Amino acid sequence: MVLDRVPILLPQNRGKRYGDVVEWVISDAVPQGAAEIVMGSGEPEDLPKDIDIVFSALPSSVALDVELGLVRRGFTVVSNASPMRLEPDVPLLNPEVNHEHIKLLDTQKRVRGWGGALLKDPNCTTAILTLSLAPSTRSSGSRALPWCLCRLSAVLVSGGSRLRNRG
Repeated sequence: MVLDRVPILLPQNRGKRYGDVVEWVISDAVPQGAAEIVMGSGEPEDLPKDIDIVFSALPSSVALDVELGLVRRGFTVVSNASPMRLEPDVPLLNPEVNHEHIKLLDTQKRVRGWGGALLKDPNCTTAILTLSLAPSTRSSGSRALPWCLCRLSAVLVSGGSRLRNRG
C-alpha cells in the first residue's frame, strides 16, 4: 500500500508551502517533511484519479462543499469535520466499536447516487468514551449509550493546528 499526501485546503493557499500557511499550536515545530508539502487547491478535479481514499481534516466551514465534490467524483472520503455527521446514511465510524456501520456505504451510494462514499470520525472525546463504554454496554445487551454519545457530541471540535489565510 502506498500512502501519498495530497493536501486539499483553501483555494487561496494553492501552491504555497504548508509550513507557510499553518498556524501551528503544538509546542514542537511543524515537521520538516510536512512543512515542505505544497498545498492543493481544494478542487476535486485537481486530484489524481488513482487515489483510493482521501483523509480530510478540513475546517468545518469549508469541508461540506469540498468533501461532497470529492465524493461525487468517485472518491471515498474519511473526514473528521462535523458537516453530515448526523445524516442517517453517513457512518460515524469508530471501528473498534461499530465496524459494522461500514455497510451503510452501500446504502449511501445507492440512495444518493454517489460514485464515492463519505465516512465520518467521531470527535476525540466521543471516540475515547465509546471505546471504554462499549464492552460494558455490550455485556448488558445495550448499544444505546455509545450511539447516544456519538450523536450528542458530534458538534464538539478539537485539533492541533489551524490554518491562517495568508493571502
